[in-house]
Amino acid sequence: MSGDRNLLFGALAMQAGLLSADQFAEACSIWAAHNVGSLASILCDQGWLVEQDVAHVEYLVERTLTRAEGDLKASFAGLSGEILGVLATVGDDTQGRRTQAICDSSSTETDLTFDLSPPKHGPRYSLSRLHAAGGIGEIWLARDMDLQRNVAVKRLHSHKSPSANARMRFLREARITGQLDHPGVVPIYELCLDEVTGHPYYAMRFLHGRTLTVAVEKYHEARRTQGSDPQTFVGLLNAFAIVCNTVAFAHSKGIIHRDLKCENVILGDYGEVVVIDWGLAKEVGSYDLDPAMEEMPFVTDAVNPLATLAGHILGSPAYMAPEQATGRMDLIGPQTDVYGLCAMLYEILCGRPPFVGTQTQDVLFQVRETVPVKPSEIAPGIPAALEQICMQGLEKAQANRPQSADCLARAILSWISDLAEKRQAEEERERFFALSFDLLAIIDHQGQLRQMSPAWERLLGYERAELTGRQFDEFIHPEDVSNSIQDLGTAANPGKGSPLSFESRVLHRDGSPRWFSWQVTPIPQEKCVYVVGRDITALKKSQQLFEGILQSAPDAMVLLNEQGQIVMVNRQTERIFGYTPGEMLGQPVEMLIPQPFRDQHPTLVAGFFKHATTRSMGSGQPLPGLRNDGQIFQADISLSPIITENGTLVAASIREMPDRPPHRPPTQHD
Repeated sequence: MSGDRNLLFGALAMQAGLLSADQFAEACSIWAAHNVGSLASILCDQGWLVEQDVAHVEYLVERTLTRAEGDLKASFAGLSGEILGVLATVGDDTQGRRTQAICDSSSTETDLTFDLSPPKHGPRYSLSRLHAAGGIGEIWLARDMDLQRNVAVKRLHSHKSPSANARMRFLREARITGQLDHPGVVPIYELCLDEVTGHPYYAMRFLHGRTLTVAVEKYHEARRTQGSDPQTFVGLLNAFAIVCNTVAFAHSKGIIHRDLKCENVILGDYGEVVVIDWGLAKEVGSYDLDPAMEEMPFVTDAVNPLATLAGHILGSPAYMAPEQATGRMDLIGPQTDVYGLCAMLYEILCGRPPFVGTQTQDVLFQVRETVPVKPSEIAPGIPAALEQICMQGLEKAQANRPQSADCLARAILSWISDLAEKRQAEEERERFFALSFDLLAIIDHQGQLRQMSPAWERLLGYERAELTGRQFDEFIHPEDVSNSIQDLGTAANPGKGSPLSFESRVLHRDGSPRWFSWQVTPIPQEKCVYVVGRDITALKKSQQLFEGILQSAPDAMVLLNEQGQIVMVNRQTERIFGYTPGEMLGQPVEMLIPQPFRDQHPTLVAGFFKHATTRSMGSGQPLPGLRNDGQIFQADISLSPIITENGTLVAASIREMPDRPPHRPPTQHD
């Protein structure tokens, strides 16, 4: 193999995508150093090419030389500027300056002028490698020799003679795809007839990327092992919304896709989202091709429910609407594609189509008769709103599905927007939470902790990972759980929720209890509650000590707040007055005073709070008391103010004075 032919071999291997520029440069260095063998043998020795690759590139070399009438230098003129640039960089390492000379002789044609005359030999599109194959056609990566760019060429299967119906379907796909001038549809460059076979083919943009099926599989594989990745999940939903808008555009042109599935969506390397394979598309109101297509003999893959069917039943069973599964062509319309879109959404949510089975007929039966399992039962944690959208789109009756593909796109984008706002709110709360010394938390409608302040770790000794997603009642003392859950439920009840407070013991990580006072506020729009827990353990200990002193007092002891209400009593008060604590707590103190003395008593109480002075027993006029049974007795009292963080309380010590004479009602001068 001559030096020029070696370089042409390497250049065409790079252009076909079989060889990288670095591999080519290294192989040239080895070739120049040893000056033996061929570039092809070196590439094989390095493991960069296999025998089939060599045979394919040799075929391309022969085709290229034939078109250039055997002129090696002229054969380089058809290479891209990028390939010529690579050749120039290795020029000094190969056959003297031959490569550089080749590049120099081609530069004027490549960079400055264009030969617009028809090629003398060979077709415009040079096929490079088979990229994919479907029911009636195959897609090749090819080179547009006129415009010097890579394209995709779709043609009918080369290994068998196409039927008339296959040719009609192929031509209809080309025509329909060409009509859809939308970023979500691959642009068709040219529709041609092969000069040799006479079969149609068309050139279109070649997409570098992967199918939505591959992206969904990768996401769910990671979800099962590492947990859900919200960013990837939202990315899939955004791509789905673009598909919905693409289908909505097709519907506006009177075109129904009829074979929507994740396999027919390409996600490009640079953010492109493209719906492909319009081979089963139907033009509403068009009858020039459809009758022949719909009357084709039934063709099915009995063991692959994901494959596209052609015949009376058109589509992919795992994704097709009930009207497709029953062969009701008269019912096919935009709602059919809405079903297919929601079948794709189902797969995005839980990793598989709505219906699965080992036999195609089994899947078709499920499509016609069975309600799909809810996605959340397959993949727990699926957002309820998305599940509702998905399940509505999979309704058997067309009228129950979303109105249009456009409505479906808006519903998905609205959910994504709400999620973004929710995340922003959570981030703002997180910054606020970080500054608080109290236990702050967001608790969802299932009682699970969704967001917590760092104080949970500091005050209770837990790590963040031990808290998120756990039930709130897991941290409450068993004796306080019932009341705490009841209070949370009351606050979160839609239409009835309002701020409330309660106290409970919370278990530290070491098992010890701590007292907290909780304030609960509902957040209806998020279906959750906001709780604030303040550590009152020290206060509770002081209160318990005070209660112990109160209960040990020999006289009746009554604590009053500034409104004159009873907030605490001891056992002596129960014995003297004959009431239970429940009957006295929260009631005005006047309930313990005979009726003739009640009218002016609140004024006396208010005056005492105003001056807040201590009055010992015997320092003022004795006061009569009223027992629960109506008996009046004579008593002496002492009053002492108690200053607390919640305000001033009055401790009234009451002692029975049976020897005292009855006394008159108090006046303002007393």
